[in-house]
Amino acid sequence: METLVRIVQRYNIYIIDNDYYNGLSVQHSLEKSLGAEVGVKVFPDAESFVQAMQDGEEDPAVVILEYTENRRFNLEQGKHMVDHIKEQAPCAAIIIFSDKMNSERAVKALAYGAHDFVMKDQFLHEHILSSVKKCLHPAKM
Repeated sequence: METLVRIVQRYNIYIIDNDYYNGLSVQHSLEKSLGAEVGVKVFPDAESFVQAMQDGEEDPAVVILEYTENRRFNLEQGKHMVDHIKEQAPCAAIIIFSDKMNSERAVKALAYGAHDFVMKDQFLHEHILSSVKKCLHPAKM
C-alpha cells in the first residue's frame, strides 16, 4: 500500500514591531491559524531586520511592518522603509499596520509598493491574518 505524503510549502513571515509583546501576539495568532505552513519571526526594529537579511536570514514571503516604529528609517537617504525592505527581500509582500494617528502616512506606503494597510485596532489579528492569506494564496481568495 502506498503512503500518500503531503508536502507543505513553508512560508517565512517576519514582523517588525518595536512593541515586542504586540509582535509576539501577532506571531502567536499567525502560528495558531496557519500552523506548519509558516515560520514567524519578530524583529524589534527595522535595523535588526535589515541586519538579519544581510547576515543571510532566509527570505520572507511576507513582512508585516508596524509603521510608527520606522519614522527614523523612513527618512534615511530619502527612502521609505518599503524601499529598504524591497532591497533586502525583493519578493516579499509587505503589509503595513498602524494606529489611527499615523494611518494617513502609513497608507502612503501603498504608493511605495506595500501590498496592504491594516488599522491597528481590536480586529488587528483578524485583518492581518486575512491580508497574509491573500499574499500567500492570492488565487484562493
